[in-house]
Amino acid sequence: MSPAGVAATELLERAGIGIDRFAAMVGVKATSVRSCFSNGRLSKKMYEALHDVSNDVQVRELVDEAVMNTGCNEDDVPGEFPIPAGSRA
Repeated sequence: MSPAGVAATELLERAGIGIDRFAAMVGVKATSVRSCFSNGRLSKKMYEALHDVSNDVQVRELVDEAVMNTGCNEDDVPGEFPIPAGSRA
């Protein structure tokens, strides 16, 4: 597999997206995606979709890291972080 195909496959795995779903996102058959990943000839639409997926993965990882660093637990509402007592909101 080409370096671009390896990177794309790893990104899709991190995002939890399979080849079939990615193929549907870009409007081609799964065999076409596998072929493009194998020979390293990704279309412009594939690069754009991978870029969007990459942004989503980065945001999710940053949010997960922020939640871990603030000490939030499962009972906290997603997107709301505890405000220390005495501070102004």
